[in-house]
Amino acid sequence: MKKSLLLSALLAALVAQTALATPPVKYNVANRDAALPEASELVTNLDVISPDNNTLVWNADKTLIKVVTWKSQSSYQNFLLPYTQTSSSESFVTWVTLAPKMQAFCHQYLTDHPNATPADLDYRLKQRLGLDSDWSYDVFVEMWVNPSDIFRPCVDPETNDSSCNLNFSSTVPTVKNIKDYPAFYKNVYYGSFRNSPNVPWTGLGYTYDWKYASKTPGAAEQGASEFILSPSTPYTIETAVPTWQYCAQ
Repeated sequence: MKKSLLLSALLAALVAQTALATPPVKYNVANRDAALPEASELVTNLDVISPDNNTLVWNADKTLIKVVTWKSQSSYQNFLLPYTQTSSSESFVTWVTLAPKMQAFCHQYLTDHPNATPADLDYRLKQRLGLDSDWSYDVFVEMWVNPSDIFRPCVDPETNDSSCNLNFSSTVPTVKNIKDYPAFYKNVYYGSFRNSPNVPWTGLGYTYDWKYASKTPGAAEQGASEFILSPSTPYTIETAVPTWQYCAQ
């Protein structure tokens, strides 16, 4: 009997470990879909960084804009809190969304799902931001940065319009503190889809919301407008708030 109980416990642990190590089906669909962007997935409603855009959060003279990044507590304490500028390396850029977009999204989620647990919220945010469900995130970090230090991770990285192109034009784009932007873009692509674990990066200016993952044409999977801070971007941290608290505010 003891051997039987022990065997059952070991099998249950193995099943649980396997479940954690196996990405959700829709996440796998998202990776396959995002690897081959199509014209039908282009959108024209990306967030525009402009002083005229009053849906964003600016300082008094509109020289700085508030951005948000979702981090694990350890990443925040080790790589953001001790510093006043982002890494100078192109391999360690900081991905952000624009305040107050994510807070509005997750606050609405809690309003619509009053019985949601912290685990439910965590899972939905990972879907929305195109992140692996097994990765750890604990805190939303709001920072003030100069809008000139932000670019959109698509073939045309300017932030003053509401869409991305599907292919590079004959004019090679330049981005502050990035030596060769087409090469940088290519490296992000290969890093997303040819290394493990894969990430459903759209390259179209928005995150892949894998709650709506599908191989059908269109952009039903459009998540948040995403941006990257240029290497060596100066920043000032405004707040660092645990996920549930941030979304419940």
